[in-house]
Amino acid sequence: MTNTLAARWKSYLLGSALLFWLLGAGLLLLGRSDLLRADTCARRHDLACWAHANGSAGDVVLIVLAAVLVIGTASLLSAAAGRVLALIGGEWPDHAVGRAWLARRRRAQMARRQRAVGRATAERDDPERQRFPPVAGPDDHDALAPTRIGNARAAALRRVLDAYGLDLAVCWPVLLEVLPDETYKRLAASSATVLGLVQQWALSCAAIVWLPLIWTGRLQATPRIVCTVLLVAAWVIAVRTTSGRLRSATFEYLDGVEATVTAHRRLLYSGLGLQPPADSATEPQRGAELSAYLNLEGGKPEPLTW
Repeated sequence: MTNTLAARWKSYLLGSALLFWLLGAGLLLLGRSDLLRADTCARRHDLACWAHANGSAGDVVLIVLAAVLVIGTASLLSAAAGRVLALIGGEWPDHAVGRAWLARRRRAQMARRQRAVGRATAERDDPERQRFPPVAGPDDHDALAPTRIGNARAAALRRVLDAYGLDLAVCWPVLLEVLPDETYKRLAASSATVLGLVQQWALSCAAIVWLPLIWTGRLQATPRIVCTVLLVAAWVIAVRTTSGRLRSATFEYLDGVEATVTAHRRLLYSGLGLQPPADSATEPQRGAELSAYLNLEGGKPEPLTW
């Protein structure tokens, strides 16, 4: 649902891409400080020496190439953000290795759900329980997604379906068209935050690819080990931090989706010229009819009141 709202490319993502490449350049120069010295170009044939030999023109070419690299990285991540979010939500290919991993993850999610249910009481519900869809029992692992984000999304969609009969897979794009501007902008900002954090998380995970640069340089053994430990520790912290921020932002966005449907679902009916539900008892059935109508599944003819 996020891709229908937010532009996935944001200027602040250039900062994340720039930091990613600066980290790689810094680790390269850490063990190869001779790359900055022009007096070593007699025995080297690399881009830095070429730029030095061509003076200002070479410097301009280097700057342009760096800009293309940074912008290209941000653009590539922007294009892939929706698919990456789907993978984080547990939509993995149907492969033997993938199925085994998904099964283990679903069992772990079921254990988390059972703990949340155990903490809930008649007087006070556990917020974590609301992030899981209903299941038939503790052995119904297939009813759960393999990740917390996937389960939170499934739970939100299921609550809307049960309460209002609306299938957001077909109703959400239409509802966006009739929302008040202020509500739409608030959802768009929340969606952009989620997709931006997806891209930051991807860059954080990818940062570990620079680790071999520490070992291919000319550092002594002790500095090399210290740098390795520091990089790995920083990488773990960065990945865990961005994962937590992404999860929190996604939960907030899903809460906003539910609140928007609750407050503005009547606009779906009025915008399409259809009669809204008469009461809460018949609303789930009426919502199911609307979802079938939008999904081009036919149904009984109805008068349109535009």
